[in-house]
Amino acid sequence: MNKEIYNNIKETFLEEARLIGRLDHFFNEFIDFEFDEMGINYEEVDEIAKKAQKINDKLIKNINEKTSLNITTKRVDIENRKVEYRVEFEEEESDFAILIENDGFTIETDELSDEDQL
Repeated sequence: MNKEIYNNIKETFLEEARLIGRLDHFFNEFIDFEFDEMGINYEEVDEIAKKAQKINDKLIKNINEKTSLNITTKRVDIENRKVEYRVEFEEEESDFAILIENDGFTIETDELSDEDQL
């Protein structure tokens, strides 16, 4: 991923801070969820995961509308507070992830050094 694409992704994710905050909320809710003694409240935790996925879908839809990039979700890893994406540009593909933290997020990519990350 070149620096221009990276910066475009970073700025667009920053513009979508409200949705990232919602993802953070559902990640926290999922992580803090306590199962009852019988373990029969799995439906509730599944509902939380579905809500997180729905927020991520809206986030990606908004980002794709604001950029000329085609970003797709590879995996939502709620337990590790991480979402993995693939971006397609000029017939090339590159993967990156965002690690959602209470005070924001970090973009992770193998192609840029740590000092380039948000």
